[in-house]
Amino acid sequence: MRETFDEETLKEGQSRLLLTIATAPGKDNIDTSYNMTEISKYVDFFNVMAYDYAGTWSTIAAYGSPLYSRLSNPQFSQANSQNWTMNYYIAQGAPKEKLVMGIRGAGASFTLKDPSVHDVGAPLIVGGGKKGSVRKLQGHLAYYEICSDIIAKDATTVWDDEQKSNYAFLDDQWVGYDDPRSVVEKVNFAGNLGLGGVMFWAFDYDDFTGTVCDNGSYPLLTAMKNAALKYTPEEPSTSTVEVTVAPTPSVITQRPSINDGTFKLYEVNDHGVVHSFSSLITLLCLCMILCLIH
Repeated sequence: MRETFDEETLKEGQSRLLLTIATAPGKDNIDTSYNMTEISKYVDFFNVMAYDYAGTWSTIAAYGSPLYSRLSNPQFSQANSQNWTMNYYIAQGAPKEKLVMGIRGAGASFTLKDPSVHDVGAPLIVGGGKKGSVRKLQGHLAYYEICSDIIAKDATTVWDDEQKSNYAFLDDQWVGYDDPRSVVEKVNFAGNLGLGGVMFWAFDYDDFTGTVCDNGSYPLLTAMKNAALKYTPEEPSTSTVEVTVAPTPSVITQRPSINDGTFKLYEVNDHGVVHSFSSLITLLCLCMILCLIH
């Protein structure tokens, strides 16, 4: 496919097509699915789906897409965080500039066994939280559903500084989620780590009407865009996980990188189409996504 794409550039009037891949988190998924150094020779970038670390299968309350691992609680796997995932990709040989970290606009919701025990790590009834009022999915709430079904009904909301995430609880319902504050944390993290950019899954998870969460239309995407535009490099976070793996060979390829040195924001819609905005907020490209979900 890469060779076929490259052949098209030899035809008059044809621009270079991008070949991208959507990849999973989780050490087992990564180890059994991806030869990073070989894949890197052919793809322009990896869309790393750095979410779904918790879900309807979970037995304790946890975030679906935490930025950092919960080192304070031994019940939690260190590998269940975006920080660990992105560092593991790099350690396995994926070029930083080809890595795009996924941020999800939906939260993992749960039903507490005991409503009086509602901290992160609280025991759950396996199966997820109640169905959302709009999308009717159990254990999976879009951001606007979190605002309307949980927060607007006088839920207690908590900012978790250890994992840079939010959670809210109302009676026996518990949901971990991203808001504009946590999204900005993630954009800055990706920039400090030297990644190629961030992506968002998906437009219809955000408060697209701007009538539910009281933050204007598309508050999560807007926060991502503004953070990317304002991003300035800082010293790498001292909490970055050091991942020890076997040495991997250097990637040798003559194919040019599409990264021009600017930090980018990507949005993947439900049809697998990527929209990318550079720091000039211009439409960069429409990309083909090959979804390899192990």
